[in-house]
Amino acid sequence: MENIIVLGSEQSYDLFWLKMMFLSPGFGLAQGSLSVPHWTHADRTTVLYVAEGYSRSELLALENLRSIGVHLEAFRSARALTTYINTREIDGERYDILRLLFICHGLPGVLDLNYEGGAFIKLNHGTMTAIDPNSFCAHARIYSYACRTGNSKWRESFSSLAQAEPENSLAQRMATHCGVPFHAFYTRTLFAECIRDPSDSDSISAAVARLRVGNEGSILTLSDEHEALPHAGQGTANRYVFFENGQVDEGTSEYSLWRKQGGRAMPVADNTPKGLPGVFAVFTP
Repeated sequence: MENIIVLGSEQSYDLFWLKMMFLSPGFGLAQGSLSVPHWTHADRTTVLYVAEGYSRSELLALENLRSIGVHLEAFRSARALTTYINTREIDGERYDILRLLFICHGLPGVLDLNYEGGAFIKLNHGTMTAIDPNSFCAHARIYSYACRTGNSKWRESFSSLAQAEPENSLAQRMATHCGVPFHAFYTRTLFAECIRDPSDSDSISAAVARLRVGNEGSILTLSDEHEALPHAGQGTANRYVFFENGQVDEGTSEYSLWRKQGGRAMPVADNTPKGLPGVFAVFTP
């Protein structure tokens, strides 16, 4: 059996705080320090990831998974992704999928694995049909930590769940097509606590501003828990983030926050669109 964790690229939030928001919980899950509902051990764990938009040091952080036997493979198209999912003969052994999990951007009807990036990498109602249902074992499950996978309507407010037409969502369609339960959010997804406790933000940004003096472009050890990874050009627009000033004023531009132990938590349901349950729902075939 094989567990497959699919990580999208992060190019929408050009931020120190969120650049690694997909890679961090994916790393934690792959190494076993994080868990999700009904997750279970498999004979093989694979992390498939989109490399576009990440710096060398950011990808090297992910590479540490190889030391514990996790298989890593980059992909650049939806076809390459579905081909890997469908290719179950590996090194002369047959591996059926036990768990398949996505951490990426999402829109109603779409898992967008390279949102605002150059390559078009989307899993939607059309491209999902390329997945072979026979790739999954009898007790398989699929998960999406992307925004609004269980919601099929582009609205910001609902008076009932029925208005979101979850029966037409990508979660329901993939559950039915693949013949396995699919876990997904109706709402957007909140990644704010995946990498750090938000109450530590001031001390973290102060450490970056202090340690980068004389060490510009180097990996900065902020604490036993966190590092700042260099990413040239990131955040230099100095736009508003979480504080009164942008990243240049804050001292965090051209760096990304990484938690050396992997994510501290999995993403959770946000509170928008309004009127939808903030639950990790299960869609059955």
